[in-house]
Amino acid sequence: GLLGKLRLNFNGLLDRLRTDQLLEAAGALLERRLGEVIELNGDGLEALESTNGLMGNIKRVQDEGEALKPYVFVQAKQGNWEVIYDPR
Repeated sequence: GLLGKLRLNFNGLLDRLRTDQLLEAAGALLERRLGEVIELNGDGLEALESTNGLMGNIKRVQDEGEALKPYVFVQAKQGNWEVIYDPR
């Protein structure tokens, strides 16, 4: 393969890129996020009425369990995206 032709030692390359540290950090982040999701399981999620999102406040319709989120409308014009509506 290409790595063989370039005489690269794949494991050595991974070591130099410090992928072990990257994977450990990603694993720690995933464990924290899973813990947050588990805490919201059951009544915790049902009791959540609103939370901050990237574009503003997200509200939940309690009896339906649906989320009401802010949104942006964009339209393609002459090869570019133009924002038509931005709630911010």
